[in-house]
Formats: sequence, structure tokens, C-alpha cells
Amino acid sequence: MGIIGRHSFELCSRPRIISSASYVGDKEGKGPLRECFDKICRDDTLGLDSWEQAESRMFESAVRVALAKIKRQSDDLSCLLGGDLLNQIISSGFAAREIRAPFIG
Repeated sequence: MGIIGRHSFELCSRPRIISSASYVGDKEGKGPLRECFDKICRDDTLGLDSWEQAESRMFESAVRVALAKIKRQSDDLSCLLGGDLLNQIISSGFAAREIRAPFIG
């Protein structure tokens, strides 16, 4: 990945997905695709003070599971692409900060 200016970069090769992980809620976990998910969360707040904190924790955990599947660490990431349904992509941004990877949101 080449850096262009201060806030842009150029991909040197085609991007590809080499791993994935999914965290879902209780309702999805009871459905026909339940065997496809990495983690089914019975409590969608994970015992935290807000749903936003829980979503951030789920995002971070999913990234770490996806990395573990391919025996990699967050230092191996060129960048992290993420998003969520909250204004300003708050949850993904906070999770990316914990993962310590360049973030495109």
C-alpha cells in the first residue's frame, strides 16, 4: 500500500478477504444459520453500560478472531476497513483504536 499525500493511499494489488468472523445476537443464533457464526451473544450489551460499548467490543473481538483463524496479529494489518450503523461510526472507530491498526471507516 502506497501513501499518497497525508490522508490518501493507493492499493498496490487487488484487495481480498483472507479471513472473517461474525458475532451475532440471540435471535440470529436461534435461526437456521446458527452453525455459521463464530460467537452468539445471549446478552447484546455484554454486561457493559451501553449498547455502543458492547458493539465496539464485538467488533474488536470479531477482528481478533478473524486474525487468529489465519495465525496473524493486529500488527500484520495494513489497514482495517469497518463500519457500523451508529452516527460517525463510533463503535468501529473505538474498536480500531484498541486494535491499533490504520482504520478506514
